[in-house]
Amino acid sequence: MQEKISVIDLFSGPGGLSEGFTQFNNGKAFSPFVSVEMDLHACNTLKLRKLFHYLKNSKHPKLSSYYRYLKSKKNITWDEIKTEFSDVEKMIDKAVWKHELGSWSADDTCNEIKKRLKTLGHSEKNEIILIGGPPCQAYSLIGRSTRSQQQEKGTYSPETDHRNYLYEWYLNILPEFKPAVFIMENVPGILSSKINGEYIFNKIINDLQSPHTKNGKVVQYKLFPLVEPEQEDLFPKVGTTDFRIKSERYGVGQSRRRVIILGIREGFSDIDQIPYLTEVDKLVSASDVIDDLPKLRSGISKIDRKKVTDSYGLWKQQLDKDWVNLARGVSNEIKTEINRVRKIIKKESYLDDRGSFFVPCLKYGKKKESQLPQDLFSWYVDKKLDGYLNHESRSHMDTDLKRYLFNVIYSDIKGKSPLLTDYPEQLLPEHKNTKSGNHKDRFRTVLKNLPGKTITSHISKDGHAHIHYDPKQCRSLTVREAARIQSFPDNYYFCGNRTQQYHQVGNAVPPYLAFQIASIVNYIITKT
Repeated sequence: MQEKISVIDLFSGPGGLSEGFTQFNNGKAFSPFVSVEMDLHACNTLKLRKLFHYLKNSKHPKLSSYYRYLKSKKNITWDEIKTEFSDVEKMIDKAVWKHELGSWSADDTCNEIKKRLKTLGHSEKNEIILIGGPPCQAYSLIGRSTRSQQQEKGTYSPETDHRNYLYEWYLNILPEFKPAVFIMENVPGILSSKINGEYIFNKIINDLQSPHTKNGKVVQYKLFPLVEPEQEDLFPKVGTTDFRIKSERYGVGQSRRRVIILGIREGFSDIDQIPYLTEVDKLVSASDVIDDLPKLRSGISKIDRKKVTDSYGLWKQQLDKDWVNLARGVSNEIKTEINRVRKIIKKESYLDDRGSFFVPCLKYGKKKESQLPQDLFSWYVDKKLDGYLNHESRSHMDTDLKRYLFNVIYSDIKGKSPLLTDYPEQLLPEHKNTKSGNHKDRFRTVLKNLPGKTITSHISKDGHAHIHYDPKQCRSLTVREAARIQSFPDNYYFCGNRTQQYHQVGNAVPPYLAFQIASIVNYIITKT
């Protein structure tokens, strides 16, 4: 049996899926990779990550130079540093293709991928696996009501939304490369998405089982779930197998639901049943994965709709201001706790840091400082790092700071985040839809003793749905905290500005889940 399997990674994003496969067996099982991604900043992230793995696995003498860049406290890009790694520059550029699938013909796209694989060392006698997931906005349940309203007004048509058909690029790639195994990932909303009254998932299943080559021949695939099917019917049953995965059951500190299909080419393996993912004994909570990060205060972006100069003193002043009026109607228990936290914020100079691209930390990598299980501790922590990347707080309006403080304290006492109907009148946002009944849970605290809620790309717009559980920090999650909840290792550097970094994290597959999926794929390959 061959030692390595080549990988084609479509719709790569920042590389969540490929990270799991790259890390499996220290890169000795799956290689080379060609990642296809259209977003410039995600491509930069991918290139830096591929550089890191190459330097680490080859014990390259310039690995220390790479760490030096990570710790430089500035935004770095591949183009800025690639000259220092000129011996691998061409390899990295071939491994990441900035390309929008659909902008070229299928033949031209496949030919370019073949050229890149060959340049990177792939031989035609070697097997390939295909991984990835089409962009999921059109399938997402979040925003489904908005699209329904647009459809009623005639401004949206699912039949013409190209995002509903991006999975067909799998059908273009699948028969051309005939991968031994494929992994296709998407959101649960794909199960209930309809076009012309028909469930799109039924068509996807049929297409993936029997993709046609360009000369009309059929390549047959057997499809498998990665988890034991359940009886609970959260979504309409549209097939005989349940492909839904609850990520928190497999060591990810996040309640992230995904649909993942594993396909095995008929003739490659006679396996009738694959091993399922193994559930953890204890769920990993949000505090397990982010409690050891350095504490940061939020910044202030506006006061009374005016730009202000942010400062620690002004931040404390605004958090202490107007609570006699704002807390009218709040229960005595919550009011007492708000006043206690206000006194701490007002009197103690415990915090005056908003973070940076790199935050040094003397306690970093100390197991006793972490609540992580040992296997996850090893997954996250890189002791050569001595700190945290992409850990910088956002600025918030002064009114949102107060809403955050109320939300965190309410959540801690009640065990759930308040709805807008639970807010005192004085703290409600001045928005035309505030009392419409829509998006009543727009402000949500990450509950510290439970897995975090799903990190989505919307976190790039605002952090209202991901408020840190520590009221004294009074802010939304940083990129690093969101990445931790998504299970990205600490040495994973995200390129671009902060908004672009959030977007990458929100769109990714949890790498720790992908690592476990890679183990199953490796089992299939080695048993063949």
